[in-house]
Amino acid sequence: MRKRVVHQLRRTVAALVCVFAPIVSCVCPTYAGNIPPSLPALNTVRVGHFPIALVVDERLARVFVVNDVDGTISVLDAVHGTVLRTIPLVPHQDLITVDAQDHHIFASSYDGAGDMLLLDAASSMVLRVVAVGTHPHAIVVDEQAQRIFVTTQDGVSMLDAVSGSVVRTVHLRSDGEPGLAAVDEQRGHVFIEAGTSIYTLDARTAAVLGSAKVGSYTSAVVAARRAGRVFVTDQKGAYYMLDARTGAVLKVVRGTRPLSGAAVDDQTGRVFVTSTGAYGMLDARTGSFLKVVPIGAYPFTTPAVDARRGHVLVISGNSRNHLGQRGGGVSVLDATTGIVQATIAVTLPPYEDTPTGLPPIAVAVDERAGRAFFTNAASDTVTVVDTTRV
Repeated sequence: MRKRVVHQLRRTVAALVCVFAPIVSCVCPTYAGNIPPSLPALNTVRVGHFPIALVVDERLARVFVVNDVDGTISVLDAVHGTVLRTIPLVPHQDLITVDAQDHHIFASSYDGAGDMLLLDAASSMVLRVVAVGTHPHAIVVDEQAQRIFVTTQDGVSMLDAVSGSVVRTVHLRSDGEPGLAAVDEQRGHVFIEAGTSIYTLDARTAAVLGSAKVGSYTSAVVAARRAGRVFVTDQKGAYYMLDARTGAVLKVVRGTRPLSGAAVDDQTGRVFVTSTGAYGMLDARTGSFLKVVPIGAYPFTTPAVDARRGHVLVISGNSRNHLGQRGGGVSVLDATTGIVQATIAVTLPPYEDTPTGLPPIAVAVDERAGRAFFTNAASDTVTVVDTTRV
């Protein structure tokens, strides 16, 4: 799994060269001042080997970090960033999500036996192991419907969020296996990517309500709940805007370079998409591009939104910053204007066959605690930042 992830990072870096140029002809750096201030880390803590993903339970002020190689989950105190305990599981866990309403953690692995672990977030105890299907790809939660959806090679499994029991398995008639997924709790819909289609499912029954054609090589599926839109990006440079009520495609914008991660800030009505050297800010209702800003060599992972403070955090790395220094880290953006408010620097140590350094892989925010966390897989650490200082 570790080599697969590193290979994917290197392949993405090589492919993503100049993304938003076909859409916006003038790309200029946008900072709050001449140079965005550097925000120091509050703490850097050692976790397990190769931390690859993390989630936050804000009500419990806990952070759960998946360590891929040694098969553990590190539990952190969200306020102080200290490690509270380590949960031994099985090697190569790489999928994790949280149901904050029931304080349940769901973890699985694409390379595993097709099982998903249900953990109690308060006690860190494993409550049960559930068979969900071969090669789990994504796990999403609808807290209102109290449903968990897991996409696998075999179909889409819908689970009861309280008991963890499989309620139904849906087999989609598609030209590819189910992959990425997003939930619109307001409309009670789940959107599943499979091949070149996006399927709309009822969040309570898992009934298939319809499908829409999109491009291949989908890189992100996100729901803008207030705007009633779903955005789908692909590695060929296109993004699709769908109606979240009907699932119909409303708008298609095609570029020539790949797009990667995406996130939505429902408070400001903005969608943030990432690619090589830049991020793009879209209007969530119209799908129009509002701004493109260069921030690093490859901000290609999923951004994290701090709606309470109006910030979006985007990982970048393996680049020279505005001072000509080599490094990477996280850029903190204003979610309304797109202006870079601050940067969080991190040294990129060489890793295996990636001598230029492996950047942070995942970022998450605890809005209540005013903290941001990002994983440094090459150094087996998690960096903790006080976001109230931005």
